[in-house]
Amino acid sequence: MSLDDLVPSLLRAQPVGSPADEAAFDVYRRAVTKQFGILGSVVMLVATLGWWPLDAWVLPQGADAAAFARMRLHAAGVEVVALGVMAAIPATSRAVLPAAVLLYAALLGSMGEALGHAGTPEAPEAALPWLADAWIGILPLAFVPLRLGWRVPGTLLVAAALGGGFFAARPGNVDLPGAWAQVSFGLFAVLFSLVVGEGLLRLTRRGFFERLALDRAKSELEGLTASLSDQVAERTRTLQALTHHLDRAQEAERRRLAHDLHDDLGQQLTAMRYTVARLAGRLEAGEDAGALVADLEALLSGTTRSTRGVVTRLRPRILDDLGLVPALEWLCEDVQERTRVACALDAPPEGGPLDGLAAGVQLALFRLVQEATTNALKHAAPAHLEVGVGLDGGTVRVWVRDDGAGFDPATATSGFGLLGLRERLRGLGGTFAVRSAPGAGTTVEASVPLPRVAPEGP
Repeated sequence: MSLDDLVPSLLRAQPVGSPADEAAFDVYRRAVTKQFGILGSVVMLVATLGWWPLDAWVLPQGADAAAFARMRLHAAGVEVVALGVMAAIPATSRAVLPAAVLLYAALLGSMGEALGHAGTPEAPEAALPWLADAWIGILPLAFVPLRLGWRVPGTLLVAAALGGGFFAARPGNVDLPGAWAQVSFGLFAVLFSLVVGEGLLRLTRRGFFERLALDRAKSELEGLTASLSDQVAERTRTLQALTHHLDRAQEAERRRLAHDLHDDLGQQLTAMRYTVARLAGRLEAGEDAGALVADLEALLSGTTRSTRGVVTRLRPRILDDLGLVPALEWLCEDVQERTRVACALDAPPEGGPLDGLAAGVQLALFRLVQEATTNALKHAAPAHLEVGVGLDGGTVRVWVRDDGAGFDPATATSGFGLLGLRERLRGLGGTFAVRSAPGAGTTVEASVPLPRVAPEGP
């Protein structure tokens, strides 16, 4: 525990806020002073006028009654002026606080001057008890939120106005027994007002900055809540669109499979059926069937190739058997054979660290390359494709570059195929990016943390 921890918080040095926060606190102090000034002027004016008729009963002495009537008349005038001034000054004006101090000094000064006429010329010391009570009037100044540099001279000004007015009314009162004791009591009232005022200002300051911090935290929370709501809504719309796309893609894949099976495998199987029927007829007639057997073998070979092509396009077995790099080599060769577009692979040699990738990661990266090459061939008309895979620190990175037409990523949206891959990569903790510009080709890149298959063994 440090020495600062033992000091009460009100006695510690107050932290300085930002210039904007300090300016906001100054505006708050002026607004509070204006409100209290108007309210205080109204309350004191009502009290002054309402209590006035009771002076004849409370103050039977003629001299004191005249002094108090003088005091109430002066006080009412100052209070009316204070009400008008405080109502006219804008709440943000720097003049609010000085005006409040000056008006209160005028009020106590007028009260002191009137109380100085209390008593009689034969017994002037009768006025001193009224001064003792009047010193209490300094204490309300503690509620004016003045900084200490202004509070000290302001409080001394109010005390000087009260004491000066009292002794100026009858200068001889200074020589009365007990007069200086009254002055010392006034100094105590000044000191007490300074201590209480500084404590109240610190409490006010703490409350203001705590509320300011709370308002900011609330505003940030509201902004975060709105942002999260927007993100959730956007993600919901994206997932809904992706779901519809996946349904359509599934139906399209089924139609493609049906087309392949009907137009390719179906025709070959029909041809084999007729060839088998002709072969049976020739065998029954004892004719030479060598040519038909050769035709049948050719049909069987073609059917086998077609079947393997359909299966491979659905999921290349080479990915499961040999891993990601051989599968990408096959993909590049297949692209070149089907489209005559050059496709180069940049990959580490087989048997390297990529061989230990988990099956789900390999499949996700392969599908991304497959989808990216398909998109490039479909939309960009490239002359050259480059596929790459490698390690970058603790991640495995794949990319597909083309020298095609390109596009503006700021005005275009990625296809649903890449969107589905983006979601799959997100589930693996990976990242996905598309970089392109009109006429400058396109680069699709993904990075995934490098999980590995746990080694088998005891």
